[in-house]
Amino acid sequence: MTATLTRGTQGDFIIKASVLNGHVEFIGLSEGFYGYSLGDDADADGVFVRWAFQNNRLQLSTDRLGLYPIYYLQHENQLVLSNSVELIRQHQPLTRDTEAVAIFFRLGFYLGQRTAFKGLCRPNGQLQVSVSAGGVELSISRPAQSKVVNSDFEQQYCDLMHHALQPLAGQTAALYMPLTGGKDSRHIFLSLHQAGLKPDCCYTVSVLAPHYNDDQQVAQQLCQRTALMHQALAAETKLISSEQRKNLLTNFETRDHSWATPVARYLDTRPAGIVLDGFGGDVLSQSSIVTPEMHSAYHAEDWERLVKLIARPNQYNNSWLTEAYQDFIIDERELAEQLVAELKSFTGTVNPVAQFYFWNRSRRTIAISSIRFMTGHSLAYFPFMQQQLVDFLFSLPPALYFSGSFHSRVLQQLAGDLATVPFAASEQPGDTLSWWQWSRLLLAVSWELLNNSVIRPRLRVKGVLQALASITDRKKLVSFVHFYRKLGFLNQLVRYVK
Repeated sequence: MTATLTRGTQGDFIIKASVLNGHVEFIGLSEGFYGYSLGDDADADGVFVRWAFQNNRLQLSTDRLGLYPIYYLQHENQLVLSNSVELIRQHQPLTRDTEAVAIFFRLGFYLGQRTAFKGLCRPNGQLQVSVSAGGVELSISRPAQSKVVNSDFEQQYCDLMHHALQPLAGQTAALYMPLTGGKDSRHIFLSLHQAGLKPDCCYTVSVLAPHYNDDQQVAQQLCQRTALMHQALAAETKLISSEQRKNLLTNFETRDHSWATPVARYLDTRPAGIVLDGFGGDVLSQSSIVTPEMHSAYHAEDWERLVKLIARPNQYNNSWLTEAYQDFIIDERELAEQLVAELKSFTGTVNPVAQFYFWNRSRRTIAISSIRFMTGHSLAYFPFMQQQLVDFLFSLPPALYFSGSFHSRVLQQLAGDLATVPFAASEQPGDTLSWWQWSRLLLAVSWELLNNSVIRPRLRVKGVLQALASITDRKKLVSFVHFYRKLGFLNQLVRYVK
């Protein structure tokens, strides 16, 4: 039986609950449901948070993976919950968690429940909250995993994706399909085509050189062959302001995805609908980040080698930091200790390193962009995270996962007459900044550099000179901004909590 898709409220919320002398004082909406669910029971599938305050009791729960971004701040019998760090900051002073930020600066993601702010937690699983006269109770859990017993994994993957898309049948809301030259969006696209479900629009955003634009050509071919509308979106050129806006909307949880700013703008001009997001397919099917060497090191308990594989050196970035901000450089022994502790928490899972990356990196730095940044006023729907499908992917035998061809074989099985449409191959150069766009970006970069208190003064000047040198090759300014975004992130965060 196909579960019913129920869409919740869009936007931000904050609720507070405190217990004093057997009474629960509650501030905020007495009932709330944000995200979407598949089914109405307590164990409903989906990506959501919902709560109700009645009879002097608050009860709140999130989806089973904790994909919907929610944060909590607890002090004894007082609790604040919100999906927006900015809303929390407006009600409660925040201080920087320098060690957590240093780990983020090195790895590109936080570990466990930590965020950029002291005491502010992002649950690393399903959060369940109960606040009553007896006090505040919180629990966090992750779904149990078991091995898949099946001889035809490719067909099961196809069937489970088909099932994950069925709740969209009969939906009156517009369906939007972000289409790239990669495997995850292709999987959803082919499954929709096979099921007879037609997106109202497919879209692809261009990027700037030196990055590549193969995605546009591949997406256009797919849409032409299936008689679907395709919208090509121009590349984002205001790279500094888009980066800063993205950092705020994603609660300082990711340094990626500002390139998708044109997508959010475009979807804001369209009727509110449902965006079919390919989140999770790569890290759980055929990852380019999780390697067989990492898997071997984990099972050999060679933690030193595994830490080196995960935490790449960062000396060049570190050399830009002023003496006042050297505490953003994490001590190597402390980093190793925390990494190993987090890695060991996935002992007993089928593919522990993939699980480590899913729960700490993908779930935190990628899904949040889809939910809070890239979809405008539409709803992000995650087919790969549908319960039966994600449990299947969690349990894939390592031999399949590391084969380098499993997901490709699944797509070949689905493709039919679309099998001749290629994947992106990094051959088509990205867009080039016009002289006006380059000049505007150069001014923005120079201003940012000269006012970045995190960077050594002489290197601020060096950075401006590097940016100016791109006058002979505008691609170099884009490359410099790509490097600079880590330092810009730190500067914005420092200003944010002053």
